[in-house]
Amino acid sequence: MRHWLVRATASAVLIGGASLAFAYSTGPPPTRTHGFAVSNKPPESDCTICHQPTGLVNADPNGYVSIVGVPQAYTAGTSYALEVHLDYNWSQDPFATATPRKWGFQITAVNAISGDSSGAFVPLGIPPDSLQIMRWPAGSLSIFRGRNYLEHTVADYHWGENQDGQSGPIVWHFNWVAPDADSGKVYFFAAGNAANGDSCSVCGGDHIYADVESTLFAGDLGVFHPPHPGNFHTSFEPPYPNPMARCTNFQFEIAEEGLVDLAIYDLQGRKVRSIVHERLAPSSYGNFWDGTNDSHMKARNGVYFVRLIAPGLAKPMSYRLVLAR
Repeated sequence: MRHWLVRATASAVLIGGASLAFAYSTGPPPTRTHGFAVSNKPPESDCTICHQPTGLVNADPNGYVSIVGVPQAYTAGTSYALEVHLDYNWSQDPFATATPRKWGFQITAVNAISGDSSGAFVPLGIPPDSLQIMRWPAGSLSIFRGRNYLEHTVADYHWGENQDGQSGPIVWHFNWVAPDADSGKVYFFAAGNAANGDSCSVCGGDHIYADVESTLFAGDLGVFHPPHPGNFHTSFEPPYPNPMARCTNFQFEIAEEGLVDLAIYDLQGRKVRSIVHERLAPSSYGNFWDGTNDSHMKARNGVYFVRLIAPGLAKPMSYRLVLAR
């Protein structure tokens, strides 16, 4: 297992039925695998957005997540049995509680050239596993819209005989069907959340881990595929979702290096939250707003504006944004 620490600036999408007892008991939203930048896609975010105030992944040596069964080389159209293992030693945790532990994960397979999904995940539907495929909604503007994800479900999260309450290690079983033709190198990004089940995601006791594996096409062993060149223009896509209840996603591109400012303002023009204020290189970027102000207090429901100032823009770009919890 290999650990990767990257700055998480990826997008987030809100899905219904969320619960703070576990990141999203119905399954996490897309882009929570902690995957590093691939092609022109920026790094993905992870569950530390809600579950680990320090923002650290793989920080506690008492646990891990691991992707098991990825072949060194794949044959086109072949199905491979994979597993995600998640474990944590609660006996060493000062935040351990008497409540049942909560476990969850998300995995994606990404083509090294395009940065989009490669092959297909197949949930087996064999108890105790109950898994689902998470896809982006139709019309999504996210730069990650070409990626699909496999993750736990509300059934997998709640069944008393399944992952809920077990002490670990937890194992999820599924298949990955390789692409029908040579697609070059494929990365597998996975993240897992070992939560103490106290219904408070920001109180400590939830531990986020990430892992990455890769495979090559059987005929391409040792062959280097050059990265897909970026061709960026300075732009700002509408936030999604809007209205927002807990998180909304921002996607923008920068064509020339310089100071970038992305911030939330109220109707009186007062700055509510600074999202980005730093010098950025040409690239695609993703970020989010969690509905809090610069003091990390919840902003009131209502109408706001998100404004982007960046090199190459003749004037700031802004969008109306509705916060409705």
